[in-house]
Amino acid sequence: MGDGNYQVSFVPKRLEIDGRPELNHFSVNVLFAGAWREGNQEIHYSVYLPDFLTYTEGDKNQGMEYYNAIDRNWWLWISRNKESGYYIGFKYRGRNTESIGGASGMNYEAFFRFFTGLGIKK
Repeated sequence: MGDGNYQVSFVPKRLEIDGRPELNHFSVNVLFAGAWREGNQEIHYSVYLPDFLTYTEGDKNQGMEYYNAIDRNWWLWISRNKESGYYIGFKYRGRNTESIGGASGMNYEAFFRFFTGLGIKK
């Protein structure tokens, strides 16, 4: 952080959709952001939105994909264990590729602090 580059963490608002209480464990969006000092300070961010058609639920887990608002080539997978409330998420570029980052947390708030803390690449 001494080099003037910063990544920022966010805890997003939870979804609240009438008639879809199972989605209350997921976020309205996911924001990744960072700031760089080069002459004038620059702030960069990327917003991901949920794709409700990708929602899945099994006996133990529920999950959903989120896509970058500008380029759907960038996407996220977020999964929640229904019993423990444990979350895990991965960030991808392109289909059929390895994750470019991931995080987990014991609950909603902890997970999103770690996950969004991945930030964005300059």
